[in-house]
Amino acid sequence: MSKAAAALEFEEVKGSSNVHSRAYDAAKQLIIVRFHNGSQYAYKNSNAQDWKEFQRAKSAGKHIATQMRKHTYDKLDDWK
Repeated sequence: MSKAAAALEFEEVKGSSNVHSRAYDAAKQLIIVRFHNGSQYAYKNSNAQDWKEFQRAKSAGKHIATQMRKHTYDKLDDWK
């Protein structure tokens, strides 16, 4: 799965002290989140609405803690 993450185009999350970047794989319904510490997670069963809400969130970290963790997720290999 981390090879799939590498093929995605990630957008930088500006102003976040914890979240570095994020990407959405619509075909697999995954949101991949990369953190400044090098870890990355794939949030499963994420639809386009989930992605839009994440992109619009005022705080990426708070959104992950309150909304994204409701999804099943996997820790992927570190990205850096």
